[in-house]
Amino acid sequence: MAGCGFWHILKKIRNYGPISGIDNLATYNIYRSMSDPEKPKPAPIARDEAPKRSAEVVTLHQRFMPPVQPKRLSGADALKVVRTLAANTDNIVTIPYGSKRAKQRKVTRRQMELCVQKGTITEGPFLNNFGNWQMNLFRHAAGEQITCVVAIEWATRVLVINTF
Repeated sequence: MAGCGFWHILKKIRNYGPISGIDNLATYNIYRSMSDPEKPKPAPIARDEAPKRSAEVVTLHQRFMPPVQPKRLSGADALKVVRTLAANTDNIVTIPYGSKRAKQRKVTRRQMELCVQKGTITEGPFLNNFGNWQMNLFRHAAGEQITCVVAIEWATRVLVINTF
C-alpha cells in the first residue's frame, strides 16, 4: 500500500517538481514520432477496365401524397403534407388578408414560415368553403406564441389565411 494512491503521487510531485520522468518520456515519444519519415505509399495498379459501381442507386418514390385531394384527412397526414410542401418556402403563400393581419400584429414572414414548417395542429383539418383542407398551426418559440390559419391547395402550396 505504500507505493500507490493519491499520497504517493503527491509525494512524487513534491520531490521531483512539475517536470518528472514520466513527462519527459511522453515528450520524448511525441518528438520521436514526429522525426520518423513517412513510408512511401505503393503506386496504384493500373487497370484496363472501368471502375465498378459499388452499389446500385435506388430511387425512392414519394408515395405519400396522392395526386388527387382525399375526402378524409387525419391530423397526422395533414401535418405531413404541410411539412412536405413547406420544406420549400416558395410554396408558402400568404393571401393579402393574412399579410395585413400579420403586419398589424408585427409578425414577420420568417416567423410565419417557421410556424408553418414546425408548428403543431391545434384545430382541424377540415374542408373549408373553397374545398381546401384548413387547419390552425401553433408554434411557441423564444417566448413567442404564433398561430397561423393555413389551407392546403392540394399538392402545390400552403396558403396562410391569417396569423395571430
